[in-house]
Amino acid sequence: MLIYHPAFDAHHSAFRQLVLLSAMPESNADQIQLRILDFYFLFPAELRKVTFPNALRKEKKQWTALATRYNRILDPRRIFDELRAYQDEGLRMLAATGIVRITKGSRQSSVALVEIPQSIYPMIESARSSHANLLNLLAGEFSKIDLYGASGLKDRTGLFEYRYDAS
Repeated sequence: MLIYHPAFDAHHSAFRQLVLLSAMPESNADQIQLRILDFYFLFPAELRKVTFPNALRKEKKQWTALATRYNRILDPRRIFDELRAYQDEGLRMLAATGIVRITKGSRQSSVALVEIPQSIYPMIESARSSHANLLNLLAGEFSKIDLYGASGLKDRTGLFEYRYDAS
């Protein structure tokens, strides 16, 4: 039996990351941050496990309601780790075509959107409009949360270890 899931498709990963970057106010993100946001773009029901900032507590209820026994992930951290190869390959494809620029930093690489080709712009806009609420949360409010330290995005999601981050 052949089963397809967009999580394990590098081309779909490139598309998702492009949608996320295009929805961000500054069109750039830390690579780890982009990986985390991409995970929740794929699995929005997993947002129920995230510790939301106090200002967004009411927002969490909407995502908790999505959870059913059919979209439950037993080990989100394992799935998140497995996604890395596809996410990295998707980014490499975008960088090779000049759509994004990856800059190596002291802590991590940052990814900046350079230009969306006109041929795929309608698909990006369609995805943005069909996932508007989710993108407003992920590319808006969640992208503003500091990535590192206690109460950072790594800590709030539990997908990464944060205790050993440099201060």
